[in-house]
Amino acid sequence: MGLTLLSRLNIVAMSAAFLFVGAIIIGAF
Repeated sequence: MGLTLLSRLNIVAMSAAFLFVGAIIIGAF
């Protein structure tokens, strides 16, 4: 259960970082 929670938080963190980088790229152009 702890592993699923950890993996879920990891997926959320990766998706948030991806959206953040995407916003920077869009803002750059």
